Parts: sequence; structure tokens; C-alpha cells
Amino acid sequence: MEDVPGVVAFLTAQMARAGINIYEFWSSYTDTVFVLDKKDATKAYETLGALL
Repeated sequence: MEDVPGVVAFLTAQMARAGINIYEFWSSYTDTVFVLDKKDATKAYETLGALL
């Protein structure tokens, strides 16, 4: 992630398209953490998992 610009923008755009509200996120050079509503957890996992 540290060498690829736009990773966080891409991930947050995918979550927004899926209708998932991100309350907070933070990112370091190797990790990105999203804080979501509990009801969106499964949808977020499926959305991000589909990108692999």
C-alpha cells in the first residue's frame, strides 16, 4: 500500500457504492482500519472480499 497512491480512496469509494457509512478510518503504511456500524460489518466484509 505504501507505494500505490489512491488505495484508501479506492477502498472508501467501494464502500460508499455499497451504501456503507464509514464513521472513522485511519491508515498507516501497511494497515487501514475502518470504523463502521455493526449492521454494515457483513456487507463491508463481502464488499472488500470481492476485490481480492
